[in-house]
Amino acid sequence: KTWSKEQLVARFGDAPFTCGPCDLPLREFYAYADRNLDDTPLFVFDRLFHERAPGLLEDYEVPDVFRGRDLFDLLGEGRPAFRWLLIANKRSGSKWHIDPNKTCAWNAVVRGRKRWLLLPPGCPPPGVHPSSDGGEVTQPVSLVEWFHNFYHQLRRNADTNAAWDLKEATCGPGD
Repeated sequence: KTWSKEQLVARFGDAPFTCGPCDLPLREFYAYADRNLDDTPLFVFDRLFHERAPGLLEDYEVPDVFRGRDLFDLLGEGRPAFRWLLIANKRSGSKWHIDPNKTCAWNAVVRGRKRWLLLPPGCPPPGVHPSSDGGEVTQPVSLVEWFHNFYHQLRRNADTNAAWDLKEATCGPGD
C-alpha cells in the first residue's frame, strides 16, 4: 500500500535514485517514465536506496527462508552490495546476464509484471554472445528487439534439445 507511485513520490519524491547513467529525484524519474516511449527506457536500479530513502527499509522484511542463510554476511563491511531497489516502466528490464557475484536473490513485484527467462550454463540465448569468462555480453540494444528477433529461436532450441532446459515465468504483484 505504501509503495504505490503516489505514495512513493509523497514520501521520497526529492530523494535521488540511480537511473542508468545518472541520479534523478524520484518525482523526476516518474515524470520521465510516464511520458517515455523508448525501446530501452531508463529505470531505477539503485544500490544506495537504503541510505537515500531509509524509510523504505521499514516497509518490508526479508522472507524467513532467506534469513540467516546469506554467507556474504560473514564478510561484514566487505560484502558486496546486496540491497537494490528497482522501479521500472513498460519495456524496461535488465538484459541477459549472469549475476557477477553468483548470489541468490529474492524479488518482490509490487505492481505490473516481471518476466523471467532462465537457461542453464553453457546455453547462451540466440543473439547473445558472452565473452569466454562471461564478464562481457554482446546482445541487441533492447529487450523488445531481442524478443522480436530471437525469442522464437530460443523456444525452438528449448523444444528440440533437452539440454536447453528453459524456465519461463511471469511474476505479478505479490509474487
